[in-house]
Amino acid sequence: MIHRNLKDLEQDILQRRGRSILHELNDEELHRLARHIRRRLTAAGVTADIPDRDRWTLWLGRVW
Repeated sequence: MIHRNLKDLEQDILQRRGRSILHELNDEELHRLARHIRRRLTAAGVTADIPDRDRWTLWLGRVW
């Protein structure tokens, strides 16, 4: 998914859409996170065509 602008990305985050980890945050924490992301992207000059990429780490354990 590509977000057209920062507002679209922010709305997607605030709706917790497709991001189960965001359900661990309360509303205040979620708004702080969205503001932080907006500030960081703005400072980096990113304001449009923002790709939505999920990063995953898979840990495997084995008991010998």
